[in-house]
Amino acid sequence: MITGENSSVDKLMEFMYYDLIGLVQTDLQGNIALINPVAVQLLMPLEKKGHLLSNLFATLDQIAPDLQFQAENFTLAAGSIIRNQNLVITSGIRGQTEPVYYALSLVKMGENSLMASIRDVSEVIKRERLLHKQEAWINAALTGVKDFASAALDSDGVVRGWNASVQRLTGHGPEKIIGQPYAVFFAPDAMTADRTTDRLREVDRAGLSFAEGWMQRADGSRFWGHSVITPVEENLTSASYSLIIRDITDTRETMESLLKAATSDQLTGVANRRALYEAAELEFARYARKPRNISLLILDIDHFKKINDTYGHPAGDKVIRNLAMVMLKSVRSIDVVARFGGEEFAVLLPSTDIDMAHVIGERIRRNVEAELINIGEHQLSYRVSVGVAGVELGISGIEAMIEAADDAMYEAKHQGRNRVCVKRPAGDETSQH
Repeated sequence: MITGENSSVDKLMEFMYYDLIGLVQTDLQGNIALINPVAVQLLMPLEKKGHLLSNLFATLDQIAPDLQFQAENFTLAAGSIIRNQNLVITSGIRGQTEPVYYALSLVKMGENSLMASIRDVSEVIKRERLLHKQEAWINAALTGVKDFASAALDSDGVVRGWNASVQRLTGHGPEKIIGQPYAVFFAPDAMTADRTTDRLREVDRAGLSFAEGWMQRADGSRFWGHSVITPVEENLTSASYSLIIRDITDTRETMESLLKAATSDQLTGVANRRALYEAAELEFARYARKPRNISLLILDIDHFKKINDTYGHPAGDKVIRNLAMVMLKSVRSIDVVARFGGEEFAVLLPSTDIDMAHVIGERIRRNVEAELINIGEHQLSYRVSVGVAGVELGISGIEAMIEAADDAMYEAKHQGRNRVCVKRPAGDETSQH
Protein backbone atom coordinates (compact mmCIF):
# COMPACT_ATOMS: atom_id res chain seq x y z
CA MET A 1 0.00 0.00 0.00
CA ILE A 2 1.31 3.48 -0.84
CA THR A 3 1.79 5.60 2.25
CA GLY A 4 3.75 8.67 3.19
CA GLU A 5 3.82 12.02 4.88
CA ASN A 6 4.01 13.89 1.58
CA SER A 7 1.02 16.25 1.12
CA SER A 8 0.89 15.53 -2.63
CA VAL A 9 0.41 11.85 -1.83
CA ASP A 10 -2.38 12.75 0.58
CA LYS A 11 -4.07 14.81 -2.12
CA LEU A 12 -3.74 11.96 -4.61
CA MET A 13 -5.31 9.54 -2.14
CA GLU A 14 -8.15 11.99 -1.43
CA PHE A 15 -8.76 12.46 -5.15
CA MET A 16 -8.81 8.72 -5.78
CA TYR A 17 -11.15 8.05 -2.90
CA TYR A 18 -13.82 10.53 -3.95
CA ASP A 19 -13.55 10.31 -7.74
CA LEU A 20 -16.58 8.91 -9.61
CA ILE A 21 -14.32 6.79 -11.84
CA GLY A 22 -12.71 3.59 -10.65
CA LEU A 23 -8.98 4.24 -10.14
CA VAL A 24 -6.32 1.63 -9.40
CA GLN A 25 -2.57 2.10 -8.88
CA THR A 26 -0.37 -0.98 -9.42
CA ASP A 27 3.20 -1.98 -10.09
CA LEU A 28 4.27 -3.31 -13.50
CA GLN A 29 3.15 -6.80 -12.52
CA GLY A 30 -0.38 -5.58 -11.71
CA ASN A 31 -0.11 -5.86 -7.93
CA ILE A 32 -2.55 -3.35 -6.47
CA ALA A 33 -1.01 -0.63 -4.31
CA LEU A 34 -3.97 1.74 -4.08
CA ILE A 35 -7.61 1.40 -5.14
CA ASN A 36 -10.65 3.63 -4.66
CA PRO A 37 -14.15 2.43 -3.65
CA VAL A 38 -15.61 2.78 -7.17
CA ALA A 39 -12.93 0.44 -8.57
CA VAL A 40 -13.60 -2.05 -5.79
CA GLN A 41 -17.31 -2.00 -6.63
CA LEU A 42 -16.59 -2.60 -10.33
CA LEU A 43 -13.87 -5.23 -9.97
CA MET A 44 -15.00 -7.37 -7.03
CA PRO A 45 -17.80 -9.10 -9.00
CA LEU A 46 -15.15 -10.27 -11.48
CA GLU A 47 -13.11 -12.08 -8.82
CA LYS A 48 -13.53 -15.81 -8.46
CA LYS A 49 -15.22 -16.90 -5.27
CA GLY A 50 -12.81 -16.86 -2.35
CA HIS A 51 -10.17 -14.77 -4.16
CA LEU A 52 -8.97 -11.43 -2.87
CA LEU A 53 -8.75 -8.33 -5.03
CA SER A 54 -4.98 -8.04 -5.11
CA ASN A 55 -3.82 -8.10 -8.73
CA LEU A 56 -5.47 -6.10 -11.52
CA PHE A 57 -4.15 -8.28 -14.34
CA ALA A 58 -5.42 -11.46 -12.69
CA THR A 59 -8.83 -9.95 -12.04
CA LEU A 60 -9.21 -8.84 -15.68
CA ASP A 61 -7.57 -11.90 -17.21
CA GLN A 62 -10.84 -13.31 -18.59
CA ILE A 63 -11.86 -10.12 -20.40
CA ALA A 64 -8.46 -8.50 -21.09
CA PRO A 65 -5.93 -11.37 -21.31
CA ASP A 66 -3.20 -9.31 -23.01
CA LEU A 67 -3.25 -6.46 -20.47
CA GLN A 68 -0.09 -7.54 -18.66
CA PHE A 69 1.69 -8.17 -21.97
CA GLN A 70 0.92 -4.63 -23.17
CA ALA A 71 2.12 -3.13 -19.88
CA GLU A 72 5.38 -5.09 -19.80
CA ASN A 73 6.18 -4.29 -23.44
CA PHE A 74 5.50 -0.56 -23.19
CA THR A 75 8.98 0.88 -23.78
CA LEU A 76 8.49 4.55 -22.82
CA ALA A 77 9.35 5.76 -19.33
CA ALA A 78 5.80 7.10 -18.99
CA GLY A 79 2.71 7.49 -21.13
CA SER A 80 -0.66 6.08 -22.17
CA ILE A 81 -0.70 2.32 -22.76
CA ILE A 82 -4.45 1.83 -23.32
CA ARG A 83 -7.06 4.52 -23.82
CA ASN A 84 -10.78 3.85 -23.33
CA GLN A 85 -10.68 0.22 -24.41
CA ASN A 86 -14.15 -1.37 -24.17
CA LEU A 87 -14.26 -4.57 -22.14
CA VAL A 88 -17.32 -6.79 -22.51
CA ILE A 89 -18.54 -8.88 -19.57
CA THR A 90 -21.13 -11.29 -20.91
CA SER A 91 -21.99 -13.06 -17.64
CA GLY A 92 -21.02 -13.51 -14.02
CA ILE A 93 -21.54 -9.96 -12.82
CA ARG A 94 -24.33 -8.55 -10.67
CA GLY A 95 -26.69 -11.27 -11.88
CA GLN A 96 -27.20 -9.49 -15.19
CA THR A 97 -28.29 -11.36 -18.27
CA GLU A 98 -27.36 -8.54 -20.67
CA PRO A 99 -23.70 -7.74 -21.42
CA VAL A 100 -21.95 -5.17 -19.24
CA TYR A 101 -19.37 -2.83 -20.73
CA TYR A 102 -16.36 -1.28 -18.99
CA ALA A 103 -14.05 1.35 -20.47
CA LEU A 104 -10.44 0.80 -19.38
CA SER A 105 -7.50 3.18 -19.63
CA LEU A 106 -3.98 2.31 -18.45
CA VAL A 107 -1.16 4.79 -18.00
CA LYS A 108 2.46 4.20 -17.06
CA MET A 109 3.31 6.69 -14.30
CA GLY A 110 6.94 5.82 -13.68
CA GLU A 111 9.55 3.11 -13.60
CA ASN A 112 7.38 0.66 -11.64
CA SER A 113 3.99 2.34 -11.41
CA LEU A 114 0.77 2.03 -13.40
CA MET A 115 -2.54 3.86 -13.06
CA ALA A 116 -5.76 2.34 -14.41
CA SER A 117 -9.14 4.02 -14.74
CA ILE A 118 -12.32 1.97 -15.12
CA ARG A 119 -15.84 3.17 -15.98
CA ASP A 120 -19.10 1.32 -16.44
CA VAL A 121 -20.25 2.53 -19.86
CA SER A 122 -23.10 0.05 -20.32
CA GLU A 123 -25.80 2.73 -20.46
CA VAL A 124 -23.75 4.84 -22.88
CA ILE A 125 -23.24 1.88 -25.22
CA LYS A 126 -26.93 1.01 -24.97
CA ARG A 127 -28.01 4.58 -25.79
CA GLU A 128 -25.51 4.76 -28.64
CA ARG A 129 -26.88 1.59 -30.20
CA LEU A 130 -30.44 2.81 -29.70
CA LEU A 131 -29.51 6.07 -31.37
CA HIS A 132 -28.11 4.31 -34.42
CA LYS A 133 -31.31 2.27 -34.65
CA GLN A 134 -33.38 5.46 -34.24
CA GLU A 135 -31.48 7.23 -37.02
CA ALA A 136 -31.83 4.21 -39.27
CA TRP A 137 -35.56 4.08 -38.50
CA ILE A 138 -36.03 7.79 -39.25
CA ASN A 139 -34.13 7.52 -42.52
CA ALA A 140 -36.13 4.47 -43.52
CA ALA A 141 -39.41 6.10 -42.54
CA LEU A 142 -38.62 9.18 -44.62
CA THR A 143 -37.59 7.24 -47.70
CA GLY A 144 -41.05 7.37 -49.25
CA VAL A 145 -42.17 10.73 -47.82
CA LYS A 146 -41.79 13.70 -50.12
CA ASP A 147 -42.22 16.61 -47.74
CA PHE A 148 -39.89 15.53 -44.90
CA ALA A 149 -36.11 15.55 -44.59
CA SER A 150 -33.76 14.57 -41.77
CA ALA A 151 -30.14 15.60 -41.17
CA ALA A 152 -27.69 14.87 -38.37
CA LEU A 153 -25.88 17.81 -36.74
CA ASP A 154 -22.78 17.91 -34.56
CA SER A 155 -22.49 19.83 -31.29
CA ASP A 156 -21.93 23.11 -33.16
CA GLY A 157 -24.94 22.67 -35.45
CA VAL A 158 -22.81 21.67 -38.43
CA VAL A 159 -24.34 19.10 -40.78
CA ARG A 160 -22.48 15.80 -40.40
CA GLY A 161 -24.99 13.36 -41.90
CA TRP A 162 -26.91 13.29 -45.15
CA ASN A 163 -29.59 11.01 -46.56
CA ALA A 164 -31.74 10.83 -49.68
CA SER A 165 -34.65 12.67 -48.02
CA VAL A 166 -32.51 15.82 -47.81
CA GLN A 167 -31.85 15.87 -51.54
CA ARG A 168 -35.46 15.02 -52.35
CA LEU A 169 -36.84 17.95 -50.33
CA THR A 170 -34.10 20.58 -50.65
CA GLY A 171 -32.08 19.53 -53.69
CA HIS A 172 -28.86 19.60 -51.63
CA GLY A 173 -26.38 16.79 -52.29
CA PRO A 174 -23.91 15.64 -49.62
CA GLU A 175 -21.02 17.54 -51.20
CA LYS A 176 -22.90 20.82 -50.72
CA ILE A 177 -24.08 20.51 -47.11
CA ILE A 178 -21.73 18.20 -45.21
CA GLY A 179 -19.61 20.49 -43.05
CA GLN A 180 -21.97 23.47 -43.43
CA PRO A 181 -23.95 25.10 -40.58
CA TYR A 182 -27.58 23.97 -40.56
CA ALA A 183 -28.53 27.52 -41.56
CA VAL A 184 -27.78 26.32 -45.11
CA PHE A 185 -31.38 25.04 -45.22
CA PHE A 186 -32.90 28.43 -44.35
CA ALA A 187 -33.51 31.50 -46.46
CA PRO A 188 -30.68 34.02 -45.77
CA ASP A 189 -33.07 36.64 -44.37
CA ALA A 190 -34.82 34.10 -42.14
CA MET A 191 -31.85 33.08 -39.98
CA THR A 192 -28.96 34.77 -38.20
CA ALA A 193 -25.85 33.30 -36.56
CA ASP A 194 -27.30 34.23 -33.17
CA ARG A 195 -30.56 32.49 -33.94
CA THR A 196 -28.86 29.25 -35.05
CA THR A 197 -27.01 29.14 -31.74
CA ASP A 198 -30.14 30.12 -29.80
CA ARG A 199 -32.01 27.12 -31.13
CA LEU A 200 -29.25 24.71 -30.10
CA ARG A 201 -29.18 26.20 -26.59
CA GLU A 202 -32.98 25.92 -26.48
CA VAL A 203 -32.64 22.21 -27.23
CA ASP A 204 -30.06 21.90 -24.43
CA ARG A 205 -32.46 23.52 -21.97
CA ALA A 206 -35.85 22.26 -23.08
CA GLY A 207 -35.08 19.14 -25.12
CA LEU A 208 -36.74 20.50 -28.26
CA SER A 209 -36.73 23.49 -30.58
CA PHE A 210 -39.25 24.03 -33.34
CA ALA A 211 -39.89 26.95 -35.67
CA GLU A 212 -41.64 27.90 -38.88
CA GLY A 213 -40.26 30.14 -41.57
CA TRP A 214 -38.87 30.48 -45.05
CA MET A 215 -36.45 27.74 -46.05
CA GLN A 216 -34.45 27.56 -49.25
CA ARG A 217 -33.68 24.82 -51.74
CA ALA A 218 -30.41 24.38 -53.55
CA ASP A 219 -31.81 26.12 -56.65
CA GLY A 220 -32.74 29.22 -54.62
CA SER A 221 -36.49 28.58 -54.53
CA ARG A 222 -38.23 29.00 -51.20
CA PHE A 223 -40.73 26.95 -49.27
CA TRP A 224 -42.46 27.53 -45.95
CA GLY A 225 -40.99 24.96 -43.62
CA HIS A 226 -41.46 23.58 -40.14
CA SER A 227 -38.18 22.55 -38.51
CA VAL A 228 -37.62 20.54 -35.34
CA ILE A 229 -34.27 20.06 -33.60
CA THR A 230 -33.95 17.34 -30.97
CA PRO A 231 -30.95 16.34 -28.85
CA VAL A 232 -28.71 13.35 -29.16
CA GLU A 233 -26.81 12.05 -26.15
CA GLU A 234 -23.49 13.83 -25.65
CA ASN A 235 -20.07 12.20 -25.87
CA LEU A 236 -21.17 9.62 -28.44
CA THR A 237 -19.66 9.10 -31.84
CA SER A 238 -22.91 10.12 -33.51
CA ALA A 239 -24.37 13.59 -33.98
CA SER A 240 -25.31 15.83 -31.09
CA TYR A 241 -28.59 16.97 -32.67
CA SER A 242 -31.12 15.76 -35.18
CA LEU A 243 -32.83 18.21 -37.54
CA ILE A 244 -36.13 17.31 -39.18
CA ILE A 245 -37.62 19.60 -41.83
CA ARG A 246 -41.11 19.49 -43.28
CA ASP A 247 -42.50 21.46 -46.22
CA ILE A 248 -45.82 22.92 -45.00
CA THR A 249 -46.31 25.45 -47.80
CA ASP A 250 -49.69 23.97 -48.70
CA THR A 251 -51.00 24.31 -45.15
CA ARG A 252 -49.35 27.62 -44.31
CA GLU A 253 -52.37 29.77 -45.18
CA THR A 254 -54.70 27.68 -43.04
CA MET A 255 -52.30 27.63 -40.08
CA GLU A 256 -51.60 31.36 -40.31
CA SER A 257 -55.30 32.19 -40.34
CA LEU A 258 -55.62 30.56 -36.92
CA LEU A 259 -53.00 32.94 -35.50
CA LYS A 260 -53.99 36.17 -37.22
CA ALA A 261 -56.88 37.03 -34.95
CA ALA A 262 -54.59 37.09 -31.91
CA THR A 263 -51.32 38.36 -33.34
CA SER A 264 -52.03 40.45 -36.46
CA ASP A 265 -53.31 43.95 -37.13
CA GLN A 266 -56.60 43.65 -38.99
CA LEU A 267 -56.02 46.59 -41.35
CA THR A 268 -52.49 45.76 -42.51
CA GLY A 269 -51.88 42.08 -41.70
CA VAL A 270 -48.57 42.85 -39.94
CA ALA A 271 -48.00 41.98 -36.28
CA ASN A 272 -49.95 43.81 -33.61
CA ARG A 273 -48.57 45.33 -30.41
CA ARG A 274 -49.08 42.10 -28.48
CA ALA A 275 -47.11 40.04 -31.01
CA LEU A 276 -44.27 42.58 -31.00
CA TYR A 277 -44.04 42.47 -27.21
CA GLU A 278 -43.95 38.68 -27.22
CA ALA A 279 -41.20 38.62 -29.86
CA ALA A 280 -39.23 41.29 -27.99
CA GLU A 281 -39.51 39.47 -24.67
CA LEU A 282 -38.10 36.37 -26.34
CA GLU A 283 -35.20 38.36 -27.83
CA PHE A 284 -34.38 39.97 -24.49
CA ALA A 285 -34.49 36.56 -22.78
CA ARG A 286 -31.94 35.37 -25.33
CA TYR A 287 -29.94 38.54 -24.72
CA ALA A 288 -29.86 37.80 -20.97
CA ARG A 289 -28.39 34.35 -21.67
CA LYS A 290 -25.97 35.55 -24.34
CA PRO A 291 -25.65 39.29 -25.09
CA ARG A 292 -26.15 40.28 -28.70
CA ASN A 293 -27.37 43.32 -30.63
CA ILE A 294 -31.08 44.17 -30.69
CA SER A 295 -32.53 47.32 -32.24
CA LEU A 296 -35.94 48.86 -32.68
CA LEU A 297 -37.40 51.32 -35.18
CA ILE A 298 -40.42 53.50 -34.44
CA LEU A 299 -42.07 55.06 -37.54
CA ASP A 300 -44.80 57.66 -37.78
CA ILE A 301 -46.45 58.97 -40.97
CA ASP A 302 -45.78 62.70 -41.36
CA HIS A 303 -48.84 65.02 -41.53
CA PHE A 304 -51.20 62.04 -41.43
CA LYS A 305 -54.09 64.17 -40.14
CA LYS A 306 -53.79 66.36 -43.22
CA ILE A 307 -54.03 63.26 -45.45
CA ASN A 308 -57.25 62.20 -43.69
CA ASP A 309 -58.71 65.71 -43.78
CA THR A 310 -57.89 66.22 -47.47
CA TYR A 311 -58.61 62.81 -48.97
CA GLY A 312 -60.77 61.10 -46.34
CA HIS A 313 -60.23 58.21 -43.94
CA PRO A 314 -60.36 55.49 -46.64
CA ALA A 315 -57.36 57.21 -48.25
CA GLY A 316 -55.63 57.27 -44.86
CA ASP A 317 -56.23 53.53 -44.50
CA LYS A 318 -54.75 53.00 -47.95
CA VAL A 319 -51.63 54.90 -46.94
CA ILE A 320 -51.29 52.83 -43.77
CA ARG A 321 -51.59 49.57 -45.76
CA ASN A 322 -49.04 50.87 -48.26
CA LEU A 323 -46.56 51.67 -45.49
CA ALA A 324 -46.94 48.17 -44.05
CA MET A 325 -46.20 46.69 -47.48
CA VAL A 326 -43.13 48.92 -47.98
CA MET A 327 -41.78 48.00 -44.55
CA LEU A 328 -42.19 44.27 -45.11
CA LYS A 329 -40.31 44.55 -48.41
CA SER A 330 -37.52 46.58 -46.79
CA VAL A 331 -36.58 44.21 -43.95
CA ARG A 332 -35.67 40.57 -43.41
CA SER A 333 -38.27 37.90 -42.78
CA ILE A 334 -36.72 37.35 -39.35
CA ASP A 335 -37.52 40.97 -38.38
CA VAL A 336 -40.88 41.78 -36.81
CA VAL A 337 -42.96 44.57 -38.40
CA ALA A 338 -45.82 45.71 -36.18
CA ARG A 339 -48.49 48.37 -36.17
CA PHE A 340 -48.87 50.07 -32.82
CA GLY A 341 -52.10 51.77 -33.77
CA GLY A 342 -53.11 54.78 -35.84
CA GLU A 343 -50.24 55.78 -38.11
CA GLU A 344 -47.46 54.47 -35.84
CA PHE A 345 -45.41 51.36 -36.64
CA ALA A 346 -42.42 49.53 -35.14
CA VAL A 347 -39.78 47.12 -36.42
CA LEU A 348 -37.89 44.76 -34.09
CA LEU A 349 -34.46 43.95 -35.52
CA PRO A 350 -32.72 40.94 -33.90
CA SER A 351 -28.91 40.72 -34.13
CA THR A 352 -28.73 44.29 -35.49
CA ASP A 353 -26.72 47.17 -34.00
CA ILE A 354 -27.97 50.76 -34.10
CA ASP A 355 -25.74 51.70 -37.04
CA MET A 356 -27.23 48.95 -39.20
CA ALA A 357 -30.68 49.81 -37.84
CA HIS A 358 -30.06 53.38 -39.01
CA VAL A 359 -29.30 52.03 -42.50
CA ILE A 360 -32.51 49.97 -42.47
CA GLY A 361 -34.53 52.94 -41.26
CA GLU A 362 -33.11 55.06 -44.05
CA ARG A 363 -33.92 52.33 -46.58
CA ILE A 364 -37.56 52.35 -45.45
CA ARG A 365 -37.66 56.16 -45.55
CA ARG A 366 -36.32 56.25 -49.12
CA ASN A 367 -38.65 53.49 -50.29
CA VAL A 368 -41.64 55.34 -48.81
CA GLU A 369 -40.54 58.57 -50.47
CA ALA A 370 -40.62 56.81 -53.85
CA GLU A 371 -44.21 55.57 -53.44
CA LEU A 372 -47.18 57.04 -55.32
CA ILE A 373 -50.68 55.96 -54.27
CA ASN A 374 -53.66 56.33 -56.56
CA ILE A 375 -56.54 58.07 -54.76
CA GLY A 376 -59.30 58.50 -57.31
CA GLU A 377 -57.91 60.85 -59.94
CA HIS A 378 -55.06 61.94 -57.71
CA GLN A 379 -51.66 60.45 -56.91
CA LEU A 380 -50.66 60.78 -53.29
CA SER A 381 -47.16 60.64 -51.86
CA TYR A 382 -46.33 60.65 -48.18
CA ARG A 383 -43.31 60.65 -45.84
CA VAL A 384 -42.30 59.08 -42.53
CA SER A 385 -40.16 60.03 -39.56
CA VAL A 386 -38.11 57.23 -38.01
CA GLY A 387 -36.52 56.80 -34.59
CA VAL A 388 -33.85 54.19 -33.79
CA ALA A 389 -32.75 52.71 -30.45
CA GLY A 390 -30.76 49.65 -29.41
CA VAL A 391 -29.27 47.74 -26.52
CA GLU A 392 -26.13 49.89 -26.86
CA LEU A 393 -28.03 52.35 -24.65
CA GLY A 394 -27.92 49.87 -21.78
CA ILE A 395 -31.56 48.98 -22.38
CA SER A 396 -32.69 45.59 -21.08
CA GLY A 397 -36.40 45.58 -21.87
CA ILE A 398 -38.88 46.40 -24.61
CA GLU A 399 -40.63 49.25 -22.78
CA ALA A 400 -37.39 51.19 -22.33
CA MET A 401 -36.42 50.54 -25.94
CA ILE A 402 -39.79 51.77 -27.24
CA GLU A 403 -39.43 54.92 -25.14
CA ALA A 404 -35.92 55.59 -26.47
CA ALA A 405 -36.90 54.96 -30.11
CA ASP A 406 -39.99 57.11 -29.63
CA ASP A 407 -37.81 59.97 -28.34
CA ALA A 408 -35.61 59.67 -31.43
CA MET A 409 -38.66 59.63 -33.70
CA TYR A 410 -39.98 62.88 -32.15
CA GLU A 411 -36.53 64.37 -32.60
CA ALA A 412 -36.85 63.53 -36.31
CA LYS A 413 -40.20 65.34 -36.33
CA HIS A 414 -38.66 68.40 -34.66
CA GLN A 415 -35.81 68.49 -37.15
CA GLY A 416 -38.18 68.77 -40.10
CA ARG A 417 -39.67 65.28 -40.60
CA ASN A 418 -38.88 62.80 -43.40
CA ARG A 419 -35.66 61.75 -41.69
CA VAL A 420 -34.12 59.11 -39.41
CA CYS A 421 -32.78 59.91 -35.95
CA VAL A 422 -30.80 57.56 -33.72
CA LYS A 423 -30.82 57.61 -29.94
CA ARG A 424 -27.15 57.39 -29.04
CA PRO A 425 -25.54 56.45 -25.71
CA ALA A 426 -24.75 59.25 -23.27
CA GLY A 427 -22.03 61.51 -24.62
CA ASP A 428 -23.06 61.05 -28.26
CA GLU A 429 -25.43 63.41 -29.97
CA THR A 430 -28.64 62.15 -31.55
CA SER A 431 -27.88 61.72 -35.25
CA GLN A 432 -30.02 62.01 -38.31
CA HIS A 433 -29.71 61.40 -42.02
